Amino acid sequence: MTHYQLKCDQRYADVFDRIVVILHAYKKEHAKSPTIAQIASIIGDSEEMVLESLEFGRYSPQQSPFLH
Repeated sequence: MTHYQLKCDQRYADVFDRIVVILHAYKKEHAKSPTIAQIASIIGDSEEMVLESLEFGRYSPQQSPFLH
């Protein structure tokens, strides 16, 4: 694995971690999940990065320790 690949993977992991926290807080406050556009706006990144990070992390609400 190259240095570039590791850096890319870490970026997705960092964004994914922020998304998980945002999903939990948003759902708690609004009683619904945010849209991809809302998540992107909150974290200040593109919708594409949000989608790629979710795909990279394979987020599942059933597996989240925050939502139990």
